[in-house]
Amino acid sequence: MLSVPIDDDAATRAASMNDSIVAILMLDAKAKGLISSSVNFNHFQSYMTTDDLYGGQWLLAYEANIKNWLPSVTGRDHVNRDKCFSFLKTNGVYFYDDTLSGKLKFKRPEPLTPGEDIKYNFKLS
Repeated sequence: MLSVPIDDDAATRAASMNDSIVAILMLDAKAKGLISSSVNFNHFQSYMTTDDLYGGQWLLAYEANIKNWLPSVTGRDHVNRDKCFSFLKTNGVYFYDDTLSGKLKFKRPEPLTPGEDIKYNFKLS
């Protein structure tokens, strides 16, 4: 969102995490030229299989495919080979929209009274 480059050490550490959201943000940053091409994304690449569409990294396995960030492990499109996920892909379904960055406004909540739950207000501008 801020177009700030990510240094190699931070990118390498993030690229070893098992978190689809971190992976998607890192791959988007790389696609935008904010991460050096020397950073290894093999850990994320390993999830680009049809089996992983039904595991804990399903979001990464799907989103990195439809955004063309990572190829399938086998060289054959793992999303197109799956009936359910190919349906989503064919119909243009995605879960990460980088065009919303900068449009999200955050309003800090008012101080809490004792026993009150935290409430956050997010709004697209």
